[in-house]
Amino acid sequence: MPRSLILLEKMKAGRLKGVVAGNLGLLSEAVNLGFDVIADFSLNIFNSISLRILRKLGTQRTILSPELTLKQISALTDEVDKEVIVHGRLPLMISEHDIRDFSGSGKLQAVGIKDRIGKIFPVKFDENNRTHIYNTDVLCMINHLNSIKQVGASVAELYLYDTNPDRVEFLVNSYKDVLQGRRYIDENEIAKNFTHGHYFRGVI
Repeated sequence: MPRSLILLEKMKAGRLKGVVAGNLGLLSEAVNLGFDVIADFSLNIFNSISLRILRKLGTQRTILSPELTLKQISALTDEVDKEVIVHGRLPLMISEHDIRDFSGSGKLQAVGIKDRIGKIFPVKFDENNRTHIYNTDVLCMINHLNSIKQVGASVAELYLYDTNPDRVEFLVNSYKDVLQGRRYIDENEIAKNFTHGHYFRGVI
């Protein structure tokens, strides 16, 4: 039995209801077991045809590719619930190879990759020794949440994969306050080095 299916059955036994699926194999297994399934952004959904196909496959909602612009998102079908990532340090690459094997680093637990202009891209390793390389800047759209709503997104996601609980609470409360109109928070208060991703400029 595939490991993913074993984990899903354990989750089902634990009465968990939802799964975020990052590939079509996991998506199919989760749907067949009766989970509420959200298609993750790693499926790289760019158009309405893909959204409709995922809905037919049984997904409840789709997290859109962060490479889409706001204009492109607004052109997508309204027949499917769409989720947009508004905050977080996004992964740029996942490699099946453990780069520590080639770096002479002696299996360090935390490393970074420096580019030609001196920016350091954080690197993490998962339980399968795959390498995850993350953006040097944090996506922060807290000053543009109205634009996110206007293009038809039904859910705004905070991608907080490696964030301590106090910081998670702060970020969630900050975004909630802005979404509900309770206060204005400047993005410089939220992230030191931030980016708006591709939402305004597209993929260059």
